[in-house]
Amino acid sequence: MINNSPCYLNWDFWTVIIAFAALILSQLPPIHILIKRAKIDFELHSKIFLGHKVGNPNLQMNIIINNIGGRTVKIKKISGTIFKDKKEIITLPVQNFLQNPTDLMPTLFTSISINRDDDWNHIINLLNFFDRKDEKQYWELQKKIKE
Repeated sequence: MINNSPCYLNWDFWTVIIAFAALILSQLPPIHILIKRAKIDFELHSKIFLGHKVGNPNLQMNIIINNIGGRTVKIKKISGTIFKDKKEIITLPVQNFLQNPTDLMPTLFTSISINRDDDWNHIINLLNFFDRKDEKQYWELQKKIKE
């Protein structure tokens, strides 16, 4: 017996469609994670080291960056600004960081990627490098002090 009714009125058709949709959805992450935007949370340790190298200021601090969003986050720059009496004095970029607190030599900061629900916890150094002229003058003064 041939059934001339349209396929959308057949219960077997809808059973196959619903089973296929359930299979697809079971293999994907939850939809709220797929549509969740990238979001980060910064946490600073309560103590910050402020120093200088012949008048060139630098900062050292422990920073924790939590990725609380739904996607991997890539951070290319971090900077810190020093204010005095609500007036900006200087902005210092992150130049390097310590992979482990016991490391003696820092690692160059280029960019970091933080996966969803992951964090990045390191000691960072914010400073401006001397330009070529100032670097030369610094080493000459250093030599005179040693003599």
